[in-house]
Amino acid sequence: MKIDVALVPQTARVAPGRVLIVIDQIRASTTITTVLDLGCTDLFLAGDVRAARRLGRLTGSLIAGERLARKPPGFDFDNSPSELARAGLGGRSLVLSTTNGTAVLRRFRAADAVLVGCLRNARAVAAAAVGLARASGPDGSVQVVCAGRLGRFVIEDAVAAGVIVGRIAEVLGDDGEPAVLTDAAVAAVRLRASFPDLLAAMAQSDGGATLREIGQPDDIAFCAEEDASSTVPRLVAGEPMLGHQRRGTAAQHLAVVGRQVGTAAVQLPIDGDELGMRAGQPGHEPAARRAALAAARSQRAQHRRPALHDQHAVLRRRL
Repeated sequence: MKIDVALVPQTARVAPGRVLIVIDQIRASTTITTVLDLGCTDLFLAGDVRAARRLGRLTGSLIAGERLARKPPGFDFDNSPSELARAGLGGRSLVLSTTNGTAVLRRFRAADAVLVGCLRNARAVAAAAVGLARASGPDGSVQVVCAGRLGRFVIEDAVAAGVIVGRIAEVLGDDGEPAVLTDAAVAAVRLRASFPDLLAAMAQSDGGATLREIGQPDDIAFCAEEDASSTVPRLVAGEPMLGHQRRGTAAQHLAVVGRQVGTAAVQLPIDGDELGMRAGQPGHEPAARRAALAAARSQRAQHRRPALHDQHAVLRRRL
């Protein structure tokens, strides 16, 4: 099986049969995996701060995230996975918006399969990616996508990619199947091997330096933990949140399916802008907007539970 690494997101390509693993190691990927580990019922990924606030109001969710490593006004938490791990999110819903990670995830919404990877779920995401690639046919492949920072290469993502590539090779090797690594994949593996351990790699990275500057060094060690989670977040096509039409077609949303022992998969609309809630959009008059909001609130009041759908449960079991 061919294994590639996009060391910056601009070099990633969506292709038939290709499974993408998106990594924003410090910190979005680690945060997404962590909050699903904690039993967060719904996780909304918002494209910008205004969308995050709007989704928070609309869904009654807590709001977490950052802009240029700082917590925006009105947010309950920043993007700190170690802080969120202590926040008691079980049974709560959360809106997450980050400078880099959520934007990169949105870029690949057209891919057949997009998983969220990090050091914490390296073994689990590798096994899931191999399974999905095999299911796609004989030409199935995996590309690990480093989110970078604003389009630039960062060590922490490449090191995590090297770990995950190694895990993929192990999974394939257990079944007697060779892993065919591209030059970029080999480079990521060798970069990982150049550090004595993962904590040193995270501490010496650009992201590690930023965490020290903003007074959150605890996140360095947290993000350096390997194989601490069996959760595999996956972006999947979801039902339109408000059943709303846009340019003649149903608005598409993404979802994250959390795979975790003893926990149901959850569907999460990903972006507030795609709800058709922004004033001035064609075809969205104030009365229609108010009616849509009222319908959404009524639906939530009737069933406060994870948005579980049968097809998503099937996806979770297959992972």
